[in-house]
Amino acid sequence: MSEVNPVLFHRRLRKLLDFWQNATAGDVETRRFLNTGGLLFVTGDQHHLYSDTLTIHRYLLGIDLYLTLTFITPEKVTFLCSPHQAKKLKPLEKINKSFGADVTVSILVKSSHPGPTTKAVNKLILAMENTVQDGKRLGSCTNAIFDRDYGVGEEMSFYNQLLASF
Repeated sequence: MSEVNPVLFHRRLRKLLDFWQNATAGDVETRRFLNTGGLLFVTGDQHHLYSDTLTIHRYLLGIDLYLTLTFITPEKVTFLCSPHQAKKLKPLEKINKSFGADVTVSILVKSSHPGPTTKAVNKLILAMENTVQDGKRLGSCTNAIFDRDYGVGEEMSFYNQLLASF
């Protein structure tokens, strides 16, 4: 199991957030970030090896996270993932100002039981609703919603239902 490096994560996250927060209408590369309150990255199963969502995970974490929903705001990063992925991400929850960690990390576990999963999903939906409440947009990036060889997959169906309810 690859280790997540919290120092590297927060350093790279800060670069992404600075890029986002310094967006201008005149800059082709950053103008899409204007009026965006949150970024949502949804990753399905391992059949989609080359996706934007895996790229952001590799950049920020140094590992691939499958079956994971990542929601980033300027103040907080929230992961909705399996217990196995949550264990990998646990070191990120400890904020250590000495290495520039100024963003809170929250890990919500999607369990095999509906009760805890519903609570975790509701927390995530509330966070997304709070983000768009001020007229901000929600940017999203999902890996292959449909693959003709593998279909949608159970996890992507779950995430599609989640997003449809939003």
